[in-house]
Amino acid sequence: MRLEERGERRVWRFDSLPDAFVSTRSCGNLAYHVTPDKRSVDRNRQALFSSYGLSLERSAWCEQVHGGEIAVATAAGSYLGADALVTDRAGLTLCVLMADCVPLVLADLERGALGVVHAGRLGTMARIASTTVRVMVDRFGVDPSRLRCAIGPSIGPEDYEVGPDVTAQLSDRTVLRPIGGGGKALLDLWEANVRDLETAGVPRANVEIAGVSTARSLEDFFSHRAEPDGTGRFATIATLRV
Repeated sequence: MRLEERGERRVWRFDSLPDAFVSTRSCGNLAYHVTPDKRSVDRNRQALFSSYGLSLERSAWCEQVHGGEIAVATAAGSYLGADALVTDRAGLTLCVLMADCVPLVLADLERGALGVVHAGRLGTMARIASTTVRVMVDRFGVDPSRLRCAIGPSIGPEDYEVGPDVTAQLSDRTVLRPIGGGGKALLDLWEANVRDLETAGVPRANVEIAGVSTARSLEDFFSHRAEPDGTGRFATIATLRV
């Protein structure tokens, strides 16, 4: 990823997907559900979009619930209950909110199809990444082998400790590194999502991993784990330009 600054605002752009970027703390909190000050969220969203030449009126937002619902975005607005959005509408900007969970961007630029995914622990275990790929195949005729994918800043494999209740539910134990006793382990959400994408036909070589742990990068990103008393949300934002 590479840093891009415009005035007081800074974002990180993916190398493989130049029309996708990740906001930082400098852009403010972008989520309504973590603050009573809704107007500040409106101002932050508008300022961010204006700074980077995007239209907030042409944006679609996941109102995620840590589930596996995937919505086909045909217009701007909030998609309640959706943890992933896909579209083939040129000029539509897709947005997903984070504070440790894994953001994914998927794009078939030849076919003209785009997806964004919120893959926290529950979504990852529900295999929302591969399900999103299959929805894009079914709805838009994309070729999984041609998809470019990016995994954005999120809690890293050295920082995400889980207990035996979680480890017992994971079918792929190789994404776990046991620590101490009592069934505790570190969970690698990045690798788990890469492997899930591979099951849907996406080559590992097509996946860019930011490799930035939010829990260790508080100067740029919000982290629910590192800030348990409350924090904001940053956004992963991607626009389909064809």
